Amino acid sequence: MKKLKYITYQTFPSIKANSIQTIENLNHLRKYFDVELIFPLRESYSSDKTEIIKNYYDLDKNIRFLGTNHKLPFGKVKIFEKYLFLISHYLWAKKICKKYEGIDKNYYFTRSDWVFYFLSKYNKNVIFECHQLSKLRKWIMKESIKCEFSKIIFLNKYLLEDSGLNIDEKNKKVKILHNGVDKNIFKIKDSSTNKKIIFSGSFSRFNEDRNLDFLLNAFKSSELSDYQLEIIGGSTKEVDDLRNKVDKLKIKNVKISNRVSRKNLAKKLQEFEFGILLNSNKNTHSVKYTSPLKFFEFISVGLKVIAIDFPAHRVLPNQDNIFFFMEDNKNDFINAIKLAEKTKFKDISLQNISLEERTKEIYNLFG
Repeated sequence: MKKLKYITYQTFPSIKANSIQTIENLNHLRKYFDVELIFPLRESYSSDKTEIIKNYYDLDKNIRFLGTNHKLPFGKVKIFEKYLFLISHYLWAKKICKKYEGIDKNYYFTRSDWVFYFLSKYNKNVIFECHQLSKLRKWIMKESIKCEFSKIIFLNKYLLEDSGLNIDEKNKKVKILHNGVDKNIFKIKDSSTNKKIIFSGSFSRFNEDRNLDFLLNAFKSSELSDYQLEIIGGSTKEVDDLRNKVDKLKIKNVKISNRVSRKNLAKKLQEFEFGILLNSNKNTHSVKYTSPLKFFEFISVGLKVIAIDFPAHRVLPNQDNIFFFMEDNKNDFINAIKLAEKTKFKDISLQNISLEERTKEIYNLFG
């Protein structure tokens, strides 16, 4: 079987959406490749023990995990973290890629721009998955894509448009590919009109609050008194803090719950009619470049989606099942819920948004 080495500066196991996305894609790429995940042991909780990672993510496929020593400052020194990340990432990527300098028949996949850069210079068959942009990343992509076997996946069209690359989406070296969902876990439910709404996921993103206070204030309104909101996720402290806010505001129709496993979340979503996509406009990625895993989870089980009106959300698939509201506009938010309630969920092709389909596209991109 062909060998795929996924080399990344992420660390595992982790509750972060980017780590979940990587693991779920690799789990499905096992259909095509013998997969090895290579990453730094840069946090106190980092581990490459197979059973720990498989149990953490409920994996059902065999992936090999190789954690490397990380004797670099990022993760150990708590000042100048942004700069220490850049330096440590560069040094780690340069060292780890040097091991694969020689001729081989491996395939390589990464979310690390520096890994992409060094593997491209070694003329490897490598795909870089681009989720965010920076001046440095644009330069790295521009230099790396010149190499014969280097290719890039962009999560949405705005990432490609803003990348600075003089390439359109018809070029065989690039691919626009949204995230996907594991249809073996998240399955369509019977339609329901129970007025139950869910927000699930981290309570912050890129160290910015997701504006959950907006939800609490909206659900204080008498116009939403017959709706039920459940907010799931966050750390124990974040959950406790949010519960205290709900108590102080005397909101009776909002429930705050602890984080649950992926499989339990899939079952939990079956109870709801609507799912909420909420972010802050303080980060360009949230506004323009995201392709939220939560959206694909919501839509795959048949939830109508109440989404903040950001450009990234406007280019998601299945737009007929998304109901938009303007940021921080309570009346608009309430109207979006009311409109969604009156609208029947439109049938979707679960195969088209599945990880099975997504990883087939990745496999084909390797050529």
